[in-house]
Amino acid sequence: MPYLSAILRALPGATLMLLLAIPVWAQSAAPVDAARLHATRESLQQLMLSYEQAAQSPSLSAEEQVRARAEAALIRSRLQEGDFQAGDEIALVLEGYADLSTTYTVDPNRSIALPMVGTIPLHGVLRSELQGHVEQNVGRYIRDPRLRTESTIRLMVLGGVGRPGYYAVPSNALVTDVITMAGGTTGGSRLTKIRIERDGDRLIGDRPLQDAIIAGRTLDQLSVRAGDQVIVPGPRGQNLRAALGWVGTAGSAIWAITRIARWAR
Repeated sequence: MPYLSAILRALPGATLMLLLAIPVWAQSAAPVDAARLHATRESLQQLMLSYEQAAQSPSLSAEEQVRARAEAALIRSRLQEGDFQAGDEIALVLEGYADLSTTYTVDPNRSIALPMVGTIPLHGVLRSELQGHVEQNVGRYIRDPRLRTESTIRLMVLGGVGRPGYYAVPSNALVTDVITMAGGTTGGSRLTKIRIERDGDRLIGDRPLQDAIIAGRTLDQLSVRAGDQVIVPGPRGQNLRAALGWVGTAGSAIWAITRIARWAR
């Protein structure tokens, strides 16, 4: 998108390298450690600051400055509100406590309720902070708890996939994992046009999303949240249909990534 190119030109060199590392909100990238599956608070704060600086750059047009401020506001909201929405699911395994080891659904108050422990509020908590947050709360009732957590996001997958619909997907999953869960792409689906939307607005798509898929970025690193839509456009011609064929298995998903990498060059 033109506004992104202008924003990138306005950023300092070090910040620019960070933004080019991992795509996120609306065709951009979060400075998160590629080895981590969830974006940290520090990395999101750095990215927000970068957008705020870009919004003040005299080299940007008024429209581009408005867009940069909007991106900063989105990240600020995530930092303040946290990642968890009503309907999200959190799988908990607590060693020695089989009765507490189960999957909990986030309630409308954005909290979960555990037997013996009570309510654990999740407002303002990022996914990267979930395990430590739960450990702290459980530790008030159980000494030195040893536990593991995994969060899922409820997404809708639409378009040229085998089984369109809603799916509860691990927050550390890849975009290709989501598509595979939905039955893989159908013949002629336009893989280079896959996009993610929220409330009808595009979050990321085209080349930035292709780069994210190739780099193996997770849904959390893309700042995806409950209710977002993964859209796989259908065929636009017989030649493309014949070229893509049918992608319906995990092995075919790998083939699809290879294709995307080739077309992205």
